[in-house]
Amino acid sequence: MSNSFAGKTVVITGASRGIGLGIAKGFAAAGAELILIADDINVIDRSSEIGALGFVADITDGDAIDQALGTLTHIDVLINNAGLERLTPIEGGEKDVESVFRRILEINVIGTQIVTRRALTKMSGGGCIINTASIWGRVAEPMFGAYVASKHAVIGLTKTWAKELGAKGIRVNAVCPGWVRTEAS
Repeated sequence: MSNSFAGKTVVITGASRGIGLGIAKGFAAAGAELILIADDINVIDRSSEIGALGFVADITDGDAIDQALGTLTHIDVLINNAGLERLTPIEGGEKDVESVFRRILEINVIGTQIVTRRALTKMSGGGCIINTASIWGRVAEPMFGAYVASKHAVIGLTKTWAKELGAKGIRVNAVCPGWVRTEAS
């Protein structure tokens, strides 16, 4: 089995730090052409350090995603890794808990859908989409209602898209990491 991704184009969201940057470094070592997208200016420096192109974009902004993907003619692998996790207790909590709840769903669910729709216009048979869900997408954790709900949704989207895109030869899978010692968003 070859670990070479030479000649393959890989797009990774949420790649300015943490799991996303770790994934990017692995693909860079395997020779992939990388496009890294994050809502954090650090994505530019991290990208240049590993020989990738970096774009600062909010994944919930379709126009920004169109611009980031605009120069690509083909995408082999899409890694939907961008995500947001915050406390969103059903009782009490910060005054802005409802707006935080909305923002988590916007990024983790709607942003994942926006990026995937845009990327699909550049994917064909043999392509692969990997969605970063979470162990909390399979279980629950008190005080993190929005994050847990969003990651359950990502698993649901993954199953749905696998059925929709499988006939076209595009694989769709999710990974569900547990606690990872890294800087969170």
